[in-house]
Amino acid sequence: MSDCGTLGSHEGSPESFTSSTCYAKSIATTHIGDEPRAEESKAALHYTPELLSYLTHFVSLLFTAVVLQLSFREVYWADEDGWRHSGWSLGLSQPVMAGLLQFAAKLHEVCILASLSAIAIDIIRRRLLVSRGVPFGFVMGGYRFGSASSIFSGSFWGPFTDAIRHGRFELLGLGLLLGLGAIYANAIGPASAVLMVPTLNWWPAYDLTALMVGNGPFYPTSITADNWMIASCLRQSEDLPFGCPGLGASDLQNADYYTTPEDLANRSLTQRYGRARRNLYTSSAISPSWNSTLHISSTIHSVVMEAIGLVGRFVSTFPDMNSSISRVGRPQLEATNSAGVMSPVVQTECASARLNGILDGTDTLLFPTSILSRMNVTSQIWPVPEEYWPFADKPPLDGYLEPNFTWVDRAIFQLSDQTSASIGAIVAIPFDHPRTQVNFNNYGHDDVFLVACVLDARWAATDISYDPGTSDTVVSNLTDMSLFTGAAADTDLRFRYGISDSIYIPTDWADLLNAPVAPPGYEGIWSSAIQNYLKRFMTGRPDGNQNAISDISKFLSLTLVDGLSRSGTENMTFWVMNRNSLIFDWTFSDLSGSGDFEFPSETVTQAGTTVTFKVQRYGWGYGNNSKTARFAISILLIHAVFAVVYMIFTIAHWFIYRWSSRSWKNMEQLFALAMVSTQPPSLRGVSAGVGTWDTWKIDVAIREGQEEGQDLNDRIELVFGERDGGPIGRRERQIRRRKRYQ
Repeated sequence: MSDCGTLGSHEGSPESFTSSTCYAKSIATTHIGDEPRAEESKAALHYTPELLSYLTHFVSLLFTAVVLQLSFREVYWADEDGWRHSGWSLGLSQPVMAGLLQFAAKLHEVCILASLSAIAIDIIRRRLLVSRGVPFGFVMGGYRFGSASSIFSGSFWGPFTDAIRHGRFELLGLGLLLGLGAIYANAIGPASAVLMVPTLNWWPAYDLTALMVGNGPFYPTSITADNWMIASCLRQSEDLPFGCPGLGASDLQNADYYTTPEDLANRSLTQRYGRARRNLYTSSAISPSWNSTLHISSTIHSVVMEAIGLVGRFVSTFPDMNSSISRVGRPQLEATNSAGVMSPVVQTECASARLNGILDGTDTLLFPTSILSRMNVTSQIWPVPEEYWPFADKPPLDGYLEPNFTWVDRAIFQLSDQTSASIGAIVAIPFDHPRTQVNFNNYGHDDVFLVACVLDARWAATDISYDPGTSDTVVSNLTDMSLFTGAAADTDLRFRYGISDSIYIPTDWADLLNAPVAPPGYEGIWSSAIQNYLKRFMTGRPDGNQNAISDISKFLSLTLVDGLSRSGTENMTFWVMNRNSLIFDWTFSDLSGSGDFEFPSETVTQAGTTVTFKVQRYGWGYGNNSKTARFAISILLIHAVFAVVYMIFTIAHWFIYRWSSRSWKNMEQLFALAMVSTQPPSLRGVSAGVGTWDTWKIDVAIREGQEEGQDLNDRIELVFGERDGGPIGRRERQIRRRKRYQ
């Protein structure tokens, strides 16, 4: 009778259970076709190098090289709103293409992890074959390289702490490699994604050079006024010639900007042609003397402003000329001091006195001497000559008197290494405080407020940037004017900020700053710009000298710095230049004209001044200009260096020892070897799990087999712990080359 029971047994009976069990056994032991073919004996070590094993490393390195080239070459993908129009996008939308790139980044991560795992396994395998062994925990860590959980387990810390305690430096290095490798492996994916997916940022497009040609130098150290300018720049007109120093007088006179003491500072002016705006920056510093004040002002040169505005319009609107000049949807232009950009910096110090005190001998009007030095009154005294005093009579003064303003040539100053000046100024303001009233047109004045100022002007190297898509204001790095305090007495400070020597300013040129203006609400009533500004201090007695002297110092500083920024701007012509990659020649475009491309003569190009602008575009691209990108690049380069060093080492090892192996290259093969190995006494009690770190410390090696003291030369086994009552020997029963094992 069959062991499988009776076919007719009813459901639920013992016979039915036996029948079902036997049926399951028959299915489990039934094979369709032939029995599985048994493994043939094979050699574990070969004479030939395993060149095919390098394929994994070559693929990962090639993938990495492509990814890094995107950043190193700063490949530009597309404008912010032009993703579909880019050839890189294959007509796909930004979300779809970004998803595909994320998938590619994951494939890159898999390739690198495969390469690192192969390296880690090969290192472990070599030590298993030729050394005294590898701790059991490190063997497991090497065969599951990259597992972050391994560094939090006893399989790692048991062998690692034991290597430290016993000074086994080779194993300590192996432990560090496995521990740091587990952390590193988990950083590969994010690093690849950072470099694979384009970033929305500013990316370099090309460099353009603006050629600016005018009647005079843009950064003169000594200024002169041409006769034609005197006639043209002092006429009563709201449309003065472009090169007039006082062209900005009307803007500086705008009463809307004087509602508070700070309104005059940090205002902006619009350029005539480029339409970009430049700020006027000023900072104040009150000296220890109660009647002395210092202001430092700067602005970008008007010629540079026109050039950057015109170049910005050119790159954003002009059609493609050739392969090197292309339209930029949203451009940003930058120019550094190395590109030849200079800005005027003016420091103005003023001291005050009252005419009554001077006439009584109780006060003295002095030119202050601390410009660009120590910001306090020094022992050097420059008295104001009496011929510069506008009022010789002792107050009260009869008649309606206007404020008086006079420029003073610096020849009267006793300059030294510690003091410097470009020009001086005298201000006299009668106090409009009625004493008696004879008629409506006759007033008396109690006193005259006198201010003596010394102005020092210099050129300073400047960095500028212009993003017309965000703002029409050009940004400069010269915004904190206090940085220049003390520059005259500190050569290193002047060199650091690229500050020139003091500019000589003659009085006839300075008079052009006092252009006629018509105050708001008084159209058609013309008065000199500076005198018109000073009238505001005649209304009532000032609260004190300090407020008036501070405002006057600020106004004169800004007036002079704006005038200097217009130097050399008369009869200006602008061109843009770029290296033509097709014919290797220079191409010029007249920016300020009608658009006709007239090639300037060699004489014109040699006489002009050039400023090179770095044109950037806003969009999607690759680069290494961020810390995140540089960190991601370093992550990928670590693997590249490690893989190359590993391949060089293994090739050199083969030339020296003439063996290689393709066995036990994954956990499955090592597990199969453990299954056919002799059960080690040191692993008794682990069938239900490993409970102590000591088990993970046991050295493991791969050797020829041995059973009950008898050598089994046709078998290979994993040896755990001791053999023959002692530790595993380095050369004990090592695997032989080309010998076939069961």
